[in-house]
Amino acid sequence: MKKLILYFALIAVVINASSQNVVQGEYFIGSDPGFGQATRFAVSPESDINQTINIPHNLFPSPGYHFVFIRTMDENGKWGLTGKRVVEVDEIMNPMNEIRVEYFFDVDNGIGNNSFIQLNASNNSTWNFDIPFNQLPLAQTPNDILFLRVQNNSNGNWSLTSTIDSLNFTMVGIKELEEVGVSVFPNPFSDFIKITQKDKGRARFVLYDGSGRLMLDRVVEQTDKINTTGYTQGSYIVLVFTKNDKIYRSTLVKY
Repeated sequence: MKKLILYFALIAVVINASSQNVVQGEYFIGSDPGFGQATRFAVSPESDINQTINIPHNLFPSPGYHFVFIRTMDENGKWGLTGKRVVEVDEIMNPMNEIRVEYFFDVDNGIGNNSFIQLNASNNSTWNFDIPFNQLPLAQTPNDILFLRVQNNSNGNWSLTSTIDSLNFTMVGIKELEEVGVSVFPNPFSDFIKITQKDKGRARFVLYDGSGRLMLDRVVEQTDKINTTGYTQGSYIVLVFTKNDKIYRSTLVKY
């Protein structure tokens, strides 16, 4: 399960300054309006400053990379040198115009050519969605990176590509799964699979057949028994999503 956050009203910029009793700062984007004429921000009078300032999104002329110029003034009215920071500004889109999110792992097939998910409007611009197991990298590792971008329904434009998360994925055997408090047995199995957890709580149990077809997706309480009489013989991949936000993968066999 991935949480996607797509909208930002403010751009945060971290500044560092060292001067005698700095009392005021100002910033500008583009041309310099002159000392004391840029957008001001308050600072606490102190010699060293490590502060974050929030800049409204609408002050930037367009999405992309921009320079933000920053300077500070001391208690005697003397301005310091003007520094600059590079910030990345994403495109703000109305949630009602979001039509799809495309995603890929590690390799980009080009805009519009990757797997995608249709999304309904969200009031808080946050969505949860599932990525099918057969669309995960063939050999999952903790270093696999998930990339996403969003298309605007009103004009067809795409947002900048963002890195949202990396897989918290562990490949284990059935015996190793028991070491983290989850028992799945028997293996090989025939008519049923029994799942038990050492600690009280809930875990998500997902089962795929050898072709990648989803067979079961169930939230399991401390103990559960799954009827498998209708399953064909062969290998099955089991994913266990635990409360510590880790995904454990193993293999079961039906005889």
